[in-house]
Amino acid sequence: MAGKKTDRRVIKTKRAIRKAFIELLTQKHINDISIKEISELADINRKTFYNYYAGIHDLLEELENDMVSKFEENLSDFDFRRDIQTPNRTFVTLSERIDEDSQLYQSLFQSKSNSHIVEKITDVLVGKTINFLQEKYDLERDKIAIVTLFVSGGLMSVYQHWLDSERTMSLEEISAILSKLIESGVAAVLPINK
Repeated sequence: MAGKKTDRRVIKTKRAIRKAFIELLTQKHINDISIKEISELADINRKTFYNYYAGIHDLLEELENDMVSKFEENLSDFDFRRDIQTPNRTFVTLSERIDEDSQLYQSLFQSKSNSHIVEKITDVLVGKTINFLQEKYDLERDKIAIVTLFVSGGLMSVYQHWLDSERTMSLEEISAILSKLIESGVAAVLPINK
């Protein structure tokens, strides 16, 4: 039973550290955030912080990796053959995922965070899409790579812009527009509908 209490305490402490870090990240550049500030906001001492993380960049890396894992989980449910032809379903699901943790995504997607989350998510999206297209279609790898990089880069740029903006459009509206653009664009270059 003592192990369970320790596990809950660890989870609670790490959650407080993450929450404090995210809050500070919305206010200032990562290089201006101190472990002392995180510790005070999380209501822990500095030694406790170091029990879990080597430093701020270690904490950032863990947050990014958790987000990428969740993103990969969402992608594992997709039927690429169906969803590449009607990608709105994909965007709505991903949008809901982003919306659940919008403060975290917004903090990490901003340029002042020094985060590599955009590149990591783009790499996952590109890799899975290229693998799918190569398995299912007899297409040139270079052509697949160009299309996939273009679509993934555009998708991530739009989401990054939305998170940094006043959000006058809903994620569902943005997803619908992106779906039409991708569906038309991909169909024009790759024979996936044939």
